[in-house]
Amino acid sequence: MRRIAQSIGRVLCAGDTLTTSESSQSPSIHVNDPNNHQTPTASQPPESGPLCDICSNLDFHAILRDGVSQHNPVPYDLLTNVLGRAASPGTCAFCSLVGDLVRRLWLLDTPGCASVDLSGITLSLFALTCGHVLGPVPHSTEEERRVGHRIYVLPSERPAEILRAANKAGKALILEVQLMQEDAHRFGRDRVLHGRRMGDVVDIELVRTWLRVCEEQHGERCRAPWWAAPALREDLPKEVRVLDVQKMMLVPASASADSRYLALSYVWGSPEVCDHNSYWTTSANLEERMNKEGGVPLEKLPAAITDAILVTCALGERYLWIDALCIAQDSRDDKKVQINVMDQIFLRAIITIFATSSASSGVASSAAAPFPGLGPGTREATQRVRVVKGLRLCAPLPRAPEAISQTMWNTRGWTYQEMMLATRRLVFTPHQVFFQCSED
Repeated sequence: MRRIAQSIGRVLCAGDTLTTSESSQSPSIHVNDPNNHQTPTASQPPESGPLCDICSNLDFHAILRDGVSQHNPVPYDLLTNVLGRAASPGTCAFCSLVGDLVRRLWLLDTPGCASVDLSGITLSLFALTCGHVLGPVPHSTEEERRVGHRIYVLPSERPAEILRAANKAGKALILEVQLMQEDAHRFGRDRVLHGRRMGDVVDIELVRTWLRVCEEQHGERCRAPWWAAPALREDLPKEVRVLDVQKMMLVPASASADSRYLALSYVWGSPEVCDHNSYWTTSANLEERMNKEGGVPLEKLPAAITDAILVTCALGERYLWIDALCIAQDSRDDKKVQINVMDQIFLRAIITIFATSSASSGVASSAAAPFPGLGPGTREATQRVRVVKGLRLCAPLPRAPEAISQTMWNTRGWTYQEMMLATRRLVFTPHQVFFQCSED
């Protein structure tokens, strides 16, 4: 347990904020917690990056301040010209953001799309409000402070080959550039609807805030949605167990502080890359794991499970449901009982942790893969921020559907069921963490 405590301390103390959340991309956000707002401080605008002649003549301040109608967008340039400037470092900060965004979302570096003819496609810009903050906004008195604008890049056409490939890969078709939250005060707006700085490691305090706001403000809408009522009326069978992460032993779920527990959704991977027999609960070790503190040997657990334990502890919770540990894997009777109530198990979890991975095979697609963002250097990509006329702008990192679309996790029927049943989700992707609930 000492190693767990040390790791939790590292997670809690490291980094700034980590991620955009699904709720921060929604049409509405409930922000009633004063601790969720940071008072902006005046600062000198950072030094701007280089701009091409076209971008030098664009009034980005006016675009973000006043908005631009999609029906009357600002002309930008040919897509091929923007991609060319983006490929030349130091040419244009804004074109670099847009070009990299188009290249990623249109899959221009993949065999199926690399040869698509893009000539003649023109780009234009518009800016719309990206959301509306519900409830009181600290330090705000005007209605306009409750909204924020984002810049959208509008292509004159989208080739059919790219549309098909992007849809298959779960790519968003929206080309969006965000103003970073540290510059929101320059437009008299709240930080919450703007781009959040991403650290190299997870900001667990932010995750705790998301969960607390949901539990305190959303109530039954997220704890017990209408479609879950029949399953929640039944008690869990006595055979359903959870892991006590403080004592590292299994206990009946009914004894877990009024059944307050988290659940884990992940993939085991093949035996060649992860030795399941070394950590599974079986009929032979079940009694010891139920009756002995430390009966579940931490040192034998794969990285995905130990990281789920870390997250559970860091969130201030004690109990965690993990299939490989909570079900005797060699017992048909035990499996039958628990599989028959799998809907209840995930519905009753206060939040389900989803351990996805960018890999489709190998160690990185198995239980041996650590959670991205729990340790330095474990994330695949870093956030790209560019300074354009004194404004810090960024292109959003992949959203959850895009990040998990090509993973091994996304190919399993069990994991699909778990995603559908979970009332709250904490999704670890290679780039960032997403919090999802029924109100996001």
